[in-house]
Amino acid sequence: MYSKQPGDVPIRFRGKTALAGAAIALSLACLAAAPAGSHTGPLGVPLGAKLDPPPLAASGCPSQVSPDEFASEDRLRGLNREMADFGRRPTGSRAHQRYVASVEHHLARIEGASVREIPYEFDSWQAGGQSLSADGRGIPDAGPVPYAEPTPKGGVTGELVFIPKGTAITAENAAGKVVVRDAATTSVPKAAFAALEWWSYDPDLTLTTSIAENYERDYLAYLERIADLEAAADSGAAGMVLAHSFPREQVRDHYAPYEGVHWEIPAVQVGVDEGAELKQLAAAGKSAKLTLSAKRGPAPTKTLVATLPGMSEERLVVQSHTDGMNAVWDNGPAAMIAMAEHMASLPKECRPRTVEFVFTTAHLHQRLMPPEREGGAGQYAKELDKGYDDGTVALVIALEHLGAREYDAVPRAAGLPGRELKPTGQSEPVSFFVGESPALIGDLAAVTIRHDMRGTIALRGADLPGARIPPHVAYGGEGTPYQAHLIPNISLVTGPWTLYNPAFGMEAVDPALMRKETLVATDLLYTTASIPREVLGGGYVGYRAARGLICGSALETFAFVKCPAG
Repeated sequence: MYSKQPGDVPIRFRGKTALAGAAIALSLACLAAAPAGSHTGPLGVPLGAKLDPPPLAASGCPSQVSPDEFASEDRLRGLNREMADFGRRPTGSRAHQRYVASVEHHLARIEGASVREIPYEFDSWQAGGQSLSADGRGIPDAGPVPYAEPTPKGGVTGELVFIPKGTAITAENAAGKVVVRDAATTSVPKAAFAALEWWSYDPDLTLTTSIAENYERDYLAYLERIADLEAAADSGAAGMVLAHSFPREQVRDHYAPYEGVHWEIPAVQVGVDEGAELKQLAAAGKSAKLTLSAKRGPAPTKTLVATLPGMSEERLVVQSHTDGMNAVWDNGPAAMIAMAEHMASLPKECRPRTVEFVFTTAHLHQRLMPPEREGGAGQYAKELDKGYDDGTVALVIALEHLGAREYDAVPRAAGLPGRELKPTGQSEPVSFFVGESPALIGDLAAVTIRHDMRGTIALRGADLPGARIPPHVAYGGEGTPYQAHLIPNISLVTGPWTLYNPAFGMEAVDPALMRKETLVATDLLYTTASIPREVLGGGYVGYRAARGLICGSALETFAFVKCPAG
């Protein structure tokens, strides 16, 4: 249905179905958790409960961000370029450490901000070098698979075998051999996103007119690649080659999967031309030699936390990660520096809540504290989970992959094999993930329209609803751990084809779109500043109450909810 918003601009809401489902789930959770005889209102707040809102901003304080008083497009482009100039930034690498130091330098210059760090030691893997040859001649590779097993100095040798997708990798077809496997990509119908949306802002109908198409990205096959690496290792293969469907210059140093799991097999990647050659050699029964070196061992890394005190200790938290591989992945910290500078320019009495900017580490090492699959964001989510119970956390805003330009996979010219990535001239669709909070859903719609950020969709999750609390957990990125820990959050994330590929630089970023996205995020700090925490929480209030009953009981073993450690 369509609901008229400020400026009489249409925004499509799927409110009746979505909010009704959320209300049912919320009601069940609240009824299960509530003491006998108590009742709850539509936002999950007990009827008659006394709300304790933060102070109101002082008279004369702005109620929304003024674009004229915010960082310019050139300023954001400069911050983004500064990050991109450090090059590839795997977790804990020298380039990553230098970028973190750069962020720390910017934060130290913000008047009124205090900065602390959270240090970690992790099991690092830093690429050394690799080579691939077959039938006695060198095959140019596109880089190692992150965290692949180093080979002995002389490398590993085995018969080449191509095992196509759909055929299981087993000891019978892979033991002792060098396995060639296509690097999986997959697609989903775009209609699936419509089924998960709260609302979309699409006055140009760019989302609407493409609804019958499929949405293909390599990140959708992330788990499939992990399964292939594990199967090849379990089968006793000597090594593995992942063959992409794109030319080598576009996928050089492609960085996925980035679990932080040290795979028990040497593995490299190649482009489509080299993959075609290897498949021909495999069909002819030829052998291959693979060498790979990497530096492994304990290494330091850290998360930075910058705090701007407000009139209350309740925090609005903005978060992104500092490790990444190109100008898009992840430029959230560049936006956060501009946001912190802006918020610091306001008098303290114009900040009803304390604002915290968290620059996490180890997104590219998701086993920071094994065996859990949680990088620095997951570790910080645990801290905020306790803070929410203590009344010191109100909301998390997670930012990733801002200003992403859209690229499409198109057939290569002149009959060459495979495809290549070409810019479409459009922006990558902007996705916000937001949980069952009517206040957050409505505020996000209002600020999106205010800044005319077209082609935006607000989603309930990146997964199907399940018999768990909350029904949607996956948020496609850094927002996931906050959602799993039942902390009210809004997460901006895009998934462009360029994401894992260091070959793409600043040309993959649209600074004008990045600025709009940053303005929307900043405006959310204004609009949520004085809304009571219980109202912002919405359905999370009931979810947390239900979790309190489940955790520690026999029901905990059924994994209906993620219980806090300790």
